[in-house]
Amino acid sequence: MIAEAIRTLLVDDAEVAEIVAARVYPLVLPQSPTLPAITLQRVSNQTVISQDGPGMERPRIQVDCWASTYLAARELAAAVKACLCPSRHETPNYVRTVDDVRIEAVMPESDRDLYEDDTQIYRVSMDFFVFAVELAA
Repeated sequence: MIAEAIRTLLVDDAEVAEIVAARVYPLVLPQSPTLPAITLQRVSNQTVISQDGPGMERPRIQVDCWASTYLAARELAAAVKACLCPSRHETPNYVRTVDDVRIEAVMPESDRDLYEDDTQIYRVSMDFFVFAVELAA
């Protein structure tokens, strides 16, 4: 559910949507994709346990920005980062609720520039830690 909430944030963001429309896919790109596009996946997860039991989740979400040029991939990556990690000055109370998921924070962890020789596609791969609680439906 948390990865789906992240997808919703990206698709609903005006700057990201201007670049990719709704081309945000789980795990892999479709065959012969229209670029630019985004894929995302949950890499790992930790559940924070308290005396009240399981609560906050902290998954690592990998977001890959794909484009036909290096510059376009970097521009898309910047839009994704601005969407997921807004400036604290612009958004002092970060908490957002999306699709029954309360997202408390999104922290960038790392990013890598990559090139796929076989498809000749550029990719910026970014990892984010998401602090969230899945709300009861």
